[in-house]
Amino acid sequence: MQTEEERDLERIMDSLGMAELLAAIARIATEKQDHVASNWQDRALAKRWGAIAAQLEKLARNVDDPYA
Repeated sequence: MQTEEERDLERIMDSLGMAELLAAIARIATEKQDHVASNWQDRALAKRWGAIAAQLEKLARNVDDPYA
């Protein structure tokens, strides 16, 4: 059984398509990287958010989106 959050994500996925959803999450991860680096001065955590963003960007470019 899906949670309300999962239903929300499914609606977003249906609206944007998988590639754009992944790209949006990548942008959010990049924003988190910048926030952590400037406000927490936690370079290790900021680096991890940057790596996550890069992985998501690569996946977004390579996903076989059924809506494309």
